Amino acid sequence: ESFKDVYINSGSTKKNITSTVKGGQIRGYLDMRDTEVGSILDKMNILSASFIQEFNGIHRAGFGLDGSSGLDFFSPLDVTVDHDVDNTGTAAVSITNASPTTVSVDEFEIVFTSTSSFNLNNLTTSASSGTFTFASATTFNIKDGFAVTITGAADSGDKVTFSVSEDAASKMSISSTIIADGQKIAAGTTTNADGGNALRMANLQNELAFNSVTWSSGSGSFTFDEYYNAVVSTIGIKSFSAQAILRQQEGVMLQLNSRRESISGVSIDEEMIKMIKFQQAYNASARMITMVDEMLDTLNRM
Repeated sequence: ESFKDVYINSGSTKKNITSTVKGGQIRGYLDMRDTEVGSILDKMNILSASFIQEFNGIHRAGFGLDGSSGLDFFSPLDVTVDHDVDNTGTAAVSITNASPTTVSVDEFEIVFTSTSSFNLNNLTTSASSGTFTFASATTFNIKDGFAVTITGAADSGDKVTFSVSEDAASKMSISSTIIADGQKIAAGTTTNADGGNALRMANLQNELAFNSVTWSSGSGSFTFDEYYNAVVSTIGIKSFSAQAILRQQEGVMLQLNSRRESISGVSIDEEMIKMIKFQQAYNASARMITMVDEMLDTLNRM
């Protein structure tokens, strides 16, 4: 939200040219900010959201020293809903997390096809999640653990995106209930305070919690370590690739400059030789003129 656009002065007004900048250093900065950094932030938010979800799931199954159970260790994930600024209808979408320990951490998009139906797309996996019909102001569950309420009238083509992982990394916090009373930390698998649940939570680092090292989510085939290492490795590979491309382009530029100089450039040594040659020719011409002048003077005196 704090990102800035690029403007130029057009008479008395400013014109936004962000989308028309196609190359150069400014385009590089924009791509880094909007694409590369944004992609890494999305992955880290998915990592954080998945960890919160998996950790809370284990914690809720355990028991604290005071016998409490079913409590979240981290504050549960809230759903962030963003209505497209280009929507023409009046539909307002409200979504809650109906399944705190199993809800999908992917990003989704609602695309309205009429005033009472929409398509649901998973933006993280680029896959369709089905078609739904609804009645205004009625709460209904859609797949992946979300409860949706839609009021107002949507126009076909209106879009709404939502996710529980948006800003999850920066908003990650311990539940106020746990902060207020440490005896509610569910370290035991029973009320006997055996510590077995604490070991389960500690071992979560090596649990298979992801379906892929590229996206997300839920129990799968990859660990949190593998997911994080994949993100870091991707950054390193892209950085190395960018530096290699830069060196190649610098080499091409050097060759082009050399060829241009060989055709249109000026050689100082060559120009100095020409100056000396012209100087000698001038001196020879001056001597010839002097000799002719002396001969004419001699003839005049005769």
